[in-house]
Amino acid sequence: MVSVEIPQDSTAAGLQAMAPLQLFSTCPSSAANPDRYVDRITQIAQWSEKAGCTGILVGADNSLVDPWLVSQVLIENTRSLCPLVAVNPSTCTPMPWRRWYRPWVFSTVAESS
Repeated sequence: MVSVEIPQDSTAAGLQAMAPLQLFSTCPSSAANPDRYVDRITQIAQWSEKAGCTGILVGADNSLVDPWLVSQVLIENTRSLCPLVAVNPSTCTPMPWRRWYRPWVFSTVAESS
């Protein structure tokens, strides 16, 4: 017989503090349900955060909504959920991403210090 201790703090923060494993959910595709897409991803992001997920994977494809805009919506509507944008290296090599991303990183670091 295995004994399992049930934690008193069953909130997302309490469960996340207990487990070293980080969970990521997946953002739905905009191709599946374009109507009310922003409402849907906001709802899923809030569910994911409440369930203790560290972040959410946002897919990138030419037929989908821009993943960076989706990530912005997710950031605006959650407290700590981190969007993880999946980029396709065949459509954009790492160098342009670095050039585009570098000023944003530096401005974010400057604002936080």
